Amino acid sequence: MTGATGPSRPDGSAAHAGVQGTADIADAAAHVGVQEATDPATHVAVTEFTDSACPWAWGSEPAFRLLKHSLGPRVRWRRVFGILFDEDDDPAPDPDAEARWYERFIADVAVHTRAPYARRLRRLTRTSWLASLAAKASPEQGTTAPTST
Repeated sequence: MTGATGPSRPDGSAAHAGVQGTADIADAAAHVGVQEATDPATHVAVTEFTDSACPWAWGSEPAFRLLKHSLGPRVRWRRVFGILFDEDDDPAPDPDAEARWYERFIADVAVHTRAPYARRLRRLTRTSWLASLAAKASPEQGTTAPTST
């Protein structure tokens, strides 16, 4: 995830790679809650519902970054984290079969988002709590890279 999200893509490619134009921006806007802002300096308030373990969420991130960049100071962006997986969920009866199904699901999502993905999953996450907490906390770390001494 970005801003509150870390690198845009696992392969390190540019944040806007794969976004073809205004149709992708409109499509990204359709997946978040967009409403008129109450602050007169802001024209649009966006509430993005996301989860660090959701392939639709991280696959759409480049389009969301482009949308944020295109709207600039006219947008107030709020990110709300949901929890897709949690430790108290029932375990898969066959973890290997579940991983193979999820591989196909991620590949199908990647067709739409053009996001890179692991071709072979070794395991599935048990919870998305920790990744969501880290993504939420990342803006507190600042926007500049630390320098080595």
